[in-house]
Amino acid sequence: MPTTDISTTLLESVNIVLANLGEAPVNTLSASALPQQVSLALNTIDEVSTDIQSKGWWFNQQTGGNYSTTANIVIYPSNTADAWSSNIPEEARRYITIRSSRIAQTRLIGSEELQKFSYNEELVSLAILQQAHVRNSNGVLDFNDFPAELRGLGMDEVMFLQGTVEEKIGTLRLGGELANTAKTKAETALIADQEELVAKQTLTEVQNALKVVAETSLINDQEALVTKQALTEVQNALKVIAETSLINDQEALVVKQALTEVAKATDIGADTTIKGKQGDLIDKQTLTEVQNALKVVAETSLLGEQEDLVEAQALDVAADTTLKGKQGSLVDAQATDVAADTTLKGKQGSLVDAQATDVAADTTLKGKQGSLVDAQATDVAADTTLKGLQGSLVGAQTTDVAADTTLKGKQGSLVDAQATDVAADTTLKGKQGSLVDAQATDVAADTTLKGKQGSLVDAQTTDVAADTSLKGAQEDLVDAQTTDVASDTALKTAKKDQLLAQTAIEVAAEKAFYDGVVAGTQDTYRDYAAEMRIMGVQESTFQQTPAYKKVELLKDAAKLRIVTATETGTDATELLEVNKVMRFIGEPPVTALNDNSLASECVRLLRDTNTELQGRGWYFNIEEVDDEDVIVPKSLVDTPQKYREYLNVRVAILLTELYPQSGVDIQRLPKMELELRAYFKDREFDDACYSVFDNYDAASRIGINRNYDLT
Repeated sequence: MPTTDISTTLLESVNIVLANLGEAPVNTLSASALPQQVSLALNTIDEVSTDIQSKGWWFNQQTGGNYSTTANIVIYPSNTADAWSSNIPEEARRYITIRSSRIAQTRLIGSEELQKFSYNEELVSLAILQQAHVRNSNGVLDFNDFPAELRGLGMDEVMFLQGTVEEKIGTLRLGGELANTAKTKAETALIADQEELVAKQTLTEVQNALKVVAETSLINDQEALVTKQALTEVQNALKVIAETSLINDQEALVVKQALTEVAKATDIGADTTIKGKQGDLIDKQTLTEVQNALKVVAETSLLGEQEDLVEAQALDVAADTTLKGKQGSLVDAQATDVAADTTLKGKQGSLVDAQATDVAADTTLKGKQGSLVDAQATDVAADTTLKGLQGSLVGAQTTDVAADTTLKGKQGSLVDAQATDVAADTTLKGKQGSLVDAQATDVAADTTLKGKQGSLVDAQTTDVAADTSLKGAQEDLVDAQTTDVASDTALKTAKKDQLLAQTAIEVAAEKAFYDGVVAGTQDTYRDYAAEMRIMGVQESTFQQTPAYKKVELLKDAAKLRIVTATETGTDATELLEVNKVMRFIGEPPVTALNDNSLASECVRLLRDTNTELQGRGWYFNIEEVDDEDVIVPKSLVDTPQKYREYLNVRVAILLTELYPQSGVDIQRLPKMELELRAYFKDREFDDACYSVFDNYDAASRIGINRNYDLT
C-alpha cells in the first residue's frame, strides 16, 4: 500500500506540466474541447505513465496480493477527469508528473536551466519511489539489491550538495536505510558465524571430554590388566615352584621306586610306605591338576581380557609404551614358562617310561611274590587303587597336554593378534599425531578467532559510539533542516512565481514582436544591419535573443545611427566608391552617405585613407615645380581607376578588421590588395619620369658637382 495519504490529482499534475511550459493553469479537465496545450500535457502524462508502469512495481506486479518479480504487469490508465487511477500510489504519481514536465519542456522549449531544475526534482522523486517499492515488497527486495541503480539516481556527494533541503533529507534517509540494512545483514551474518563457531567449540569440547573419559577408562583397564598380568605372573611363579617341587618329588619317587623294586621282595611294609608316598604323590599331582585347571581358566580369562585389550588398544595414546614393556616382560615370562613346561613334559615322559618299566618289573615281582599273595591282598587292593589313580593321572595329563596344545594355539593367535595390534597401533599413533597437529592448528585458529572476536567487539563498541554521535548530528541536522524548510519552501515558491512571471513576459514580448514584424510596424535585424555589425551583433545571435532583448538592441542601433550617420556630402564619386566598399564587405548599397552608420564610417575612412596613400607619392600625382618633384593631391575623380580599386580594397580591409562579420572578407581582400600593389609597382616603373642617372651610384660616377644638363 502507499506510504502517504496525500494524493496529487490529475488536474494538479496537468497544471504542473503547464507551469513548466510557461502556460496558464486550467480549472477543469472535463470540458468538451480542451486547449491544445492541455491536451498535450495529458498525452505526455499518459505516455510517461505507461512507460514507468511497464517496468513493474509493487502496486502493479503481484501474485496473491503480494509483489512478485514473475507476475504479469498491469498497466493502469490515467483518467481524463480530475483524478488518477486509484491503483496508482502517490509516489508513482509524483514521479510521473515531474518526468512528464521535464519531457514536455525539453520537447517544446528546450531551456537548459529549466531542464536541469526539473531533472534534479525527477531524481529525488524517483529515489522516493524506489524507497516505497522496497518497503512495500514484503521482504522480496532490500536496498542492497540495486546499489548501482541508486547511485545512478544521483546519490553522490555532488548531487547531495546541489540538492534542496527536501532532497537532502530524502537522500539522508535513503542513505541511512541503506547503511542500517547493510549493518543488519553484516551483524546477522556475524552472529550466525559466531553461533556456528560456538556449536563447533561445544562439539569439540564434548569430543575432548569423551576422549578424556575413554582414555581414562582405557588407562584404568590397562592398569587392571597389568594387575591381572602381575597376578598371573605370581600364579605362574607359584606354578613353576609347585611343578619344580613335583619334579623333585617325582625324581625322588623314581629313586625310591628303584629302591622299592629291590626291597619289595623282603619288605612289604616298605612297599606299603611307598604306596603311601605314591598316594601323597597322587594327591600332589591332583593338586597340580587342579592348579593346571585353574591355570587354564586363568589363561582363558587372560585370553578374553587380552582380546578386549586388542580392541581397547585401538584407542590407546599415552600408556602404550609402558604397557608394551610390561607385555614384553610377560612374553619373556611366558617363554620361560613354555620352556619350563616343556622340561616338565619331558620329565613326565621319563616318568611314564619309568612307570612302564616299573609295571614290567612289578609284573615280574608279582610272579615272584606269588607266595606273598595272601599277605599282599591288602597291598593289591591298594595297588589297584594306586593304578586307578595313576590312570586318572595319565588321563588328566593327556587332558592337560590337549589343553596345553590349545593354549599354545591361542598363544600363537595372541602373538598374531599382538603383531596386528602393533601395526594398528603404529597406524593409530600416526593418526593420533595428525590429530595432535590438527588440535594444535585448531587451538591456533581458535586463538586467532578469539583475537578477531575481541577486535570485532572493540570495533562494534567504536561503531556504537560513532553511530550515537552520528545520530546526534543527524538529529541536529534534521532540526536545522526543519527550520530551513519553511524559508526554502517560500523561496522556491517565490522562484517559481518569478519564473512564471518571466516566462509570461517573454511569451508576451515574443508575440508582440512577431505581430509587429507581420504588421510592418516592428523593425528587425536587416533594418539596422550596419549598426548591428558595428555593435558586434551577428544575425544568428540576434535571432536567438529573447524578444524584449531584441527590442533593446534595435533601440541601441537606432541611437548609434543618429549619432554616427552624419556625413551629408553629395559627391557622386565618393558615393560610388562607398558602395563598392560596401559590396566588398557584404553590405547592401546606400543612396546617401548618411543612410546608416557604416556608410558614414566608410566615407570618413575612405577620405583619410586616400589622403594617406596619395601622400606617399605616385606617378600620377608627382609634378615638377621649379625643377623639383612635388606631390600634388588629386581628387578621386582625377585618380586612375586602378588606384581607386586599390583604395577601395584597402578601406574594405580596414572596415572588416574594425567590424568583422565573417572570415570570407579577411581571406579574399588581402589577396586583392597584393595584386593591386604589384600592378602599381609595375606602372611606377613604366610611367614615372626616372632615368639611370637618378640613381646615386650612377651620378657619383659622372661627378656630383657637374654644371651641365645632360638633357
